[in-house]
Amino acid sequence: MKMRLAKLALLCFLVPIFIITLANQVVTKPTVSESENRVLSARPDFGWDSLFGGTLLRQYEDYFADTFILRDRLVRISRRVRGWYGFETADEARLVAQRGANLAQNRGDSLTLMLIAKNQAMEIHRFNPESSRVYAETLNRFQQRVGAGVKVYSLVAPTRIEFSDRPDYRSLSSPQKHTIDYVNQHLNPDIRRVDAYSSLAENASRDIYFRTDHHWTALGAYCSYTAFMNARGEEPVPLERYQTGEAGGFLGSLYTLSMDRRLEQDPDTIRYYLPFTGHQYTVYYERPVDLPVIDRSRSDQRNKYEIFMGGDHPLGEIFTSVKNGKKIAVIKDSYGNALIPFLIPHYQEIYVIDPREFRADVFEFIKSRGIQEVLFINYILATQNTDVADVINDMMER
Repeated sequence: MKMRLAKLALLCFLVPIFIITLANQVVTKPTVSESENRVLSARPDFGWDSLFGGTLLRQYEDYFADTFILRDRLVRISRRVRGWYGFETADEARLVAQRGANLAQNRGDSLTLMLIAKNQAMEIHRFNPESSRVYAETLNRFQQRVGAGVKVYSLVAPTRIEFSDRPDYRSLSSPQKHTIDYVNQHLNPDIRRVDAYSSLAENASRDIYFRTDHHWTALGAYCSYTAFMNARGEEPVPLERYQTGEAGGFLGSLYTLSMDRRLEQDPDTIRYYLPFTGHQYTVYYERPVDLPVIDRSRSDQRNKYEIFMGGDHPLGEIFTSVKNGKKIAVIKDSYGNALIPFLIPHYQEIYVIDPREFRADVFEFIKSRGIQEVLFINYILATQNTDVADVINDMMER
């Protein structure tokens, strides 16, 4: 009897393992994690050097961990359970700390601290004078190396919590105006400051930020575009010139990190503005791919913020019907994606560079294409550590 029970127990243990192992081999492997908003590890290629060097086994370990059956669902459950440990206040506001993708740098080992209050989530900013100074010094080095013939602009974007109508919520975050002023004070005089903060503050009662995502909306991006035009001494195009469209059901990055049910029950709607100036937009990987700058086909996917510029790419080029000879490079994080379409009426050529993935010599690139202006756009969490500065420095040394 005991032997039968032991065999049955062993069978009950081995059969599920066999089924899971078999299923894990036959199911189609995902390439992207929607819950983590990152590319998953690919199956490594066999090589004797990597086998005997030990890297092949580690690569296979990463591959199997990333593509394990039902992994995405388990990640979602884990994040929802971890979200229960947040500190909740009497008015149902909750502080949540989640370790996951660094939204500024796409690294998987950083901590995101956010406030969730009813149907909105807001990232909390912590002022770091040392890394803020490093960020400014990085832009200074870029400006010195690119030369006096190229105008360099800096735009540091604040986040939603800075403009909350609740003083108690704002008090949880370091004053972002102070951080931006600190960065600006450490920039070289020749770098032009873009005062997006004031333009956003003037429109704080409007929908300038998403509630479930860490980005500004297209309206918030337009406010910052007007600040950039003011810094250039040029009139912005009135918003009324644009035809608009909408995509509903958007649950953004802060929902993905928190899996908060209140956010899930009240998703965002993306409003976009369609360019009226003729243009062609091409992105580059192994080969060039033509895309629309407002990609309405992304309305049906989970990460609807990719409506703007089709998401992040190492390099994008926009050639417009504006024959004024003006050329600009925008070096940016994903905040820049919603702003760039508004630049189309002002430039003949627009180059979009993601420093995380751009592999060419950036200074030779700027020189060879006759680019006269460079705009840096990063949101304020880029100043909390040196990750973004390190990426820009790495780009300058390629």
